[in-house]
Amino acid sequence: MSTSSDLHTLTGAYAMNALSDSERAEFEGHLPHCPSCTQEVAELQATAATLGAAAELAPPAHLRAQVLTGVTATRQLPPETPAPAAEVLVLPSRNRWIVRTSVLAAAAGVLVAVVIGVQGVQDRSELDALSQSAAGYSQISDLLSAPDAKLLSDSGTGVATAPS
Repeated sequence: MSTSSDLHTLTGAYAMNALSDSERAEFEGHLPHCPSCTQEVAELQATAATLGAAAELAPPAHLRAQVLTGVTATRQLPPETPAPAAEVLVLPSRNRWIVRTSVLAAAAGVLVAVVIGVQGVQDRSELDALSQSAAGYSQISDLLSAPDAKLLSDSGTGVATAPS
């Protein structure tokens, strides 16, 4: 022990003879200069002596029977405890960070899946439209390449003429 404030906390241990030899010597050097510690040690030693004397006395014989009768007649109640508050899961800050990051990653994954799904549907629609128009071009190509087909051109007057 090095400071005098620490020595003040040793009064109970000194009164019960529970200090090491070095602590006892240091405390006994402090005791003559501190009236409050001297008084507290005297009071604690007197209390310890009183308690020791009380433990030596045997209780009256009728007291045991009286207590046991009272126990059987007294309803035993559970200890009163306050109603439990709603349990709140408190995570350490590291765990909160992991949970938040996991939720954010899951949300980003769902968003990517939705975007890819929408893009796939749009691509499919465009392919269907192209295949239908390709079928139409095929029919026009067949019509134009027929041996009896004649190609007419418009000179801007609204009247089509056959090439000469």
